[in-house]
Amino acid sequence: KRVLAVEKDGDAISAVLARDTLTGARVRYRAKTFIDCTGDGWVGYFAGAAYMYGREAQSEYNEEPAPSTRDDLTMSGCLMDRCVAYCHTLRPHPVPYETPVWARVLPKGFVRHVRNVNPQWWIEHGGRFDDLKDPERARDELVRISFAYWGWVKNESKLKDEARNAELTFVPFMNGRREGMRIVGDYILTANDCRKDQRFPDRVMHAGWSIDTHDPLGMDNPHGDGWWHPHMWVDNYSVPYRALYAADVDNLFMGSRCESMTHMALGSMRVQGTQATVGQVVGTAAALCIRHGLDPRALGKERIGELQQLLLKDDVYILGMPNADPADLARTAKASAPELTDGYARTVGKDLHCWVSEPSLPQAALLEFAAPVEAREVRLAFDTDLTPQKIGKKMPAQLVKDYAVEVKCGGTWMKVADEKGNYLRHRVHRFDARKVTAVRVTVTATWGDPSARIFEIRVY
Repeated sequence: KRVLAVEKDGDAISAVLARDTLTGARVRYRAKTFIDCTGDGWVGYFAGAAYMYGREAQSEYNEEPAPSTRDDLTMSGCLMDRCVAYCHTLRPHPVPYETPVWARVLPKGFVRHVRNVNPQWWIEHGGRFDDLKDPERARDELVRISFAYWGWVKNESKLKDEARNAELTFVPFMNGRREGMRIVGDYILTANDCRKDQRFPDRVMHAGWSIDTHDPLGMDNPHGDGWWHPHMWVDNYSVPYRALYAADVDNLFMGSRCESMTHMALGSMRVQGTQATVGQVVGTAAALCIRHGLDPRALGKERIGELQQLLLKDDVYILGMPNADPADLARTAKASAPELTDGYARTVGKDLHCWVSEPSLPQAALLEFAAPVEAREVRLAFDTDLTPQKIGKKMPAQLVKDYAVEVKCGGTWMKVADEKGNYLRHRVHRFDARKVTAVRVTVTATWGDPSARIFEIRVY
């Protein structure tokens, strides 16, 4: 569905109008609370919300890496489908390639330091094509650039011998845009916030990608490698709730890179892992708004603690904020390993906050209650090795693979979960409510480590 318009009642949205891009059917969505997940901020735009677009000048927010003057340049997208930029196939014989006359002419002296003939995420235009007002032109430029780059790889690059038998077989036609409008909220996140990790009282998540705004010239930069000079690495930093709802539309949250932030902050916030967390945060917040009959701003003022603890319960990481959920029965239990229940479910610096068993399995972690409690749910957090160098690799050795969850009822242990081949960090096991005096988690196998590791056990 593509958003076409909104209907308003005063300063609030009452409905969103959209069209099915396959059938042409028009749909009206009515709701009490809306989340703009269009990626480009179209719901906010149609609702008349204040928005930001392009690159702010350095002086506007005192951002050191920002350009000296404001402009309307945006980060280029990249052609994406089942591949990034193009697909190629190796043939058993040489395959000649002549760059089409309509392809983009690469600048004189064009060079890139590439290791193989695979497509690259930096096959981009120079940001001067408006992805919002003229998306087809922006996409067409990326197509022209992709064919020209393949010609350079095949006929001019140091990889031309390696590419001799390579044949271009597919070029995607979907522009994976990286930047659009950003809706102004009660707080505007800046590059300075990303670099110094301000612990906002209303922080609801963390981020940590570098300030990655890409080369504003794209492939028009003859000697660039896809990275613009102020590309800065940052540590984990906090994101305030006030940057996730519109300042001048009463019932609108933002997700999918249209949050309230500068262009430079967007360079860090825009990546998929971070935006997935934004989606979880604003979805949870919207549900609480409905539950309590509040708008987003009022929720932040009256129930921010409830939102923060609910997010922690669902395994969102909020820097420096421990589990203080009064409903978590595990906080009242005697634990065989206290660091299962210390309130933190991640390693922070040198503090593991994690139970590490003896190096021989099976091993069990035990929670005991002074008096019977009524329980119906056990939540577990395992160690999936969240260090950036390991993400996307094979299964982490220390991740729990096989385990069982038991509850003790009237002196008898009852098994409520028996998992094999686990590959997830956060697991939730629900069962019929019963009076229990203890909970036991027994680990019988990991994905390679001789010890079992559990960050957290919660009981509800």
